[in-house]
Amino acid sequence: MSTINEKLGRLIVKMRKERNQTQEDFAWSINTDRRYMSDVELGKRNVSLDFADKVAQGFGISLYELFVLLEKEP
Repeated sequence: MSTINEKLGRLIVKMRKERNQTQEDFAWSINTDRRYMSDVELGKRNVSLDFADKVAQGFGISLYELFVLLEKEP
């Protein structure tokens, strides 16, 4: 069973790739270090609600919508 951090990481990768964004480009767009973004995508970071909100805004969705999508992630 996946942890919530792993699920979030997979969801970010999926959404980022659907938008044809590199990890570096997405990290830059939300004012985050690419190495930190890499750790998040690998499920190695415990992210804050503030960071999750930044990710949601980076994808043009609400934090609520991000959580709904996260709930559907295997």
